[in-house]
Amino acid sequence: MNLGMNIVRCLVEYSIECYKYILGYNILDNKPLKRKWILCFGGFLLIVLIAFGIIKQPVVKSLLITFIAMIGSFGIMVGEIKVRVAKILELIVLNLAVDTLSGIIVGKILSEIGANPDDSLMLLINGCGTLILYIMTLVMKKTGVWLKFKNYFARRIILLAYLMTFNLFFAIAALNYASSFIADEPFTTVAYFLRVFAYISIGIIIILAIELKKRNTRISQMFTHEKYQREMQEYYYNELLAKEEETRRYRHDMCNHIICLQSMAERGDVNDLQRYLADMGKVIINKPRNIYQSGQKVLDILTIYQLAQLGDDVEKSVTGYISGELEIADMDLSIIYGNILQNAMDELKKEGDNKYIKIEFMQGDYFWGIEVKNSLSYRSKTKKSITKSEKNDLRNHGFGLRNIDDAIKKYNGSLQIKKEQGTFIATLMFPNK
Repeated sequence: MNLGMNIVRCLVEYSIECYKYILGYNILDNKPLKRKWILCFGGFLLIVLIAFGIIKQPVVKSLLITFIAMIGSFGIMVGEIKVRVAKILELIVLNLAVDTLSGIIVGKILSEIGANPDDSLMLLINGCGTLILYIMTLVMKKTGVWLKFKNYFARRIILLAYLMTFNLFFAIAALNYASSFIADEPFTTVAYFLRVFAYISIGIIIILAIELKKRNTRISQMFTHEKYQREMQEYYYNELLAKEEETRRYRHDMCNHIICLQSMAERGDVNDLQRYLADMGKVIINKPRNIYQSGQKVLDILTIYQLAQLGDDVEKSVTGYISGELEIADMDLSIIYGNILQNAMDELKKEGDNKYIKIEFMQGDYFWGIEVKNSLSYRSKTKKSITKSEKNDLRNHGFGLRNIDDAIKKYNGSLQIKKEQGTFIATLMFPNK
């Protein structure tokens, strides 16, 4: 091969490598690439090295092309150095995986048509196959198909991790089998180290799978709780709007009442005046009071939302006030108080008599707290355990009374629960700032 053709082939191979990194980066990240002219310096460096005969071996040439493309791709990325290093490592792994897949597909096609290109041409064909796979992935990404594909496997990431573990076990078995037939010492040494690394990889994958499962569970719980919070906030604001509208109507009606009362007073109709006032008193007394003021917005939202779910057969009482800013995150306060309140709601929905719930917000010089008392159902009065959930879906049943201990300890608080005389009592205490 003459010098000109050698340079052209190397530049084509270099261009393919650069595009592999660029397309791979676009798949992994949507951030723009800058200073793309840096890649041109890589091409110029290759021309110089080939023209002066510095690199001659095909293997060295391919490795150098890959290395220069990698360095150039690192230069055109944006962000901190450690972020770009991590992204380059991701792209190296991705390119190796896709190149292997492309090699399998291309090799199968060429064997079917009976073609047998040389190693250099095969490298170019394999690189083109990798680019085609990347372009197909980008098209899928733009059309939304890639997102569905990714979500499908994301939901099964734990299963995929265990499948990778089984694949490594098969690889170890294959190395053991090959070592029993090949007596070559370098091979057996390499096989031994590969088996050691495979076992280490299996351990790492299992640990990551367990941690990932725990994290997914926590994220799922947080997502469920956040959705629950949004529903409560929407209900809370709707209640406030309804209360405001009710207050406006009441003011309007009050004007008419005053006119009527003034007319009766001027005429001296004492009996009619007394009856009218008595009727007004009944209307005011029977007016439902469903807006509770505890001094803390999160507590108000939870209280209003939950107590609205109870029927008229349940006596409701909310007293006390907590002023000032509390040294506890809204999310944690919502988790703690929401689960205690939910526990009371679940109990009050069961069969029982003389149902009631009493919520008291307390605040002193050094501590603030919440006490929730609720009547017990017929069945709970005879149960020994008062915190064990009876829900069918135990796995997805909120956080539960036992699961809020971490959130309480985080703020040096305490939770006391007890049952006495047919009443469940949960008392929360936290130190002030």
